[in-house]
Amino acid sequence: MLHIMKVAIGIHDITYLKNIKNNKYHDYVLTRFIPKQADEILKNESLYRIINGNLCCRQKIIDFVSNTRKMVIPVYKFYLKLKLSLLFLLQCDLFKNDVI
Repeated sequence: MLHIMKVAIGIHDITYLKNIKNNKYHDYVLTRFIPKQADEILKNESLYRIINGNLCCRQKIIDFVSNTRKMVIPVYKFYLKLKLSLLFLLQCDLFKNDVI
């Protein structure tokens, strides 16, 4: 199984993230690099959110879209389902990219 973990910068807790999601029509995350196994991730995988060093929730990945920022820097958008699936709080070591 392949999943993607992203640090939620500027998000204090799950309720704050939910409030942001409720005010959007769709949700996406920007990244500079597309995964090497993008086709496998699109089949049935998720993006996991890390908030304050804890693995908190996941969202189903719907699609990847190539885009450019300021007409120079290539970026990719991960389109996600708005529904957040909450997890038990797991401490995550961000530098080792591993769950403790």
